Amino acid sequence: MYFKKEKYWQNFPHDIIAENPEDAAFLYTFLKNAQISQMDLDTFEILDIQKYRLIKKRHKIAAMLKFHPSEMSFIFPVNKN
Repeated sequence: MYFKKEKYWQNFPHDIIAENPEDAAFLYTFLKNAQISQMDLDTFEILDIQKYRLIKKRHKIAAMLKFHPSEMSFIFPVNKN
């Protein structure tokens, strides 16, 4: 389908990279719906490898999940199940 076709990727708001605005809009709505809701925070724990700790408090989990991806290099959300 894309054989010998040059692709030109563009940066869009909210750290989305896509070929055209339609794809970027679809990806943004998909990611927005796939984000972890506040109700799901009870099922998560966070492993902080850099500080060797397990975080179980809901407000700390919510704050850590809002970090920029560059700050989350040693933070891993884990489902309790």
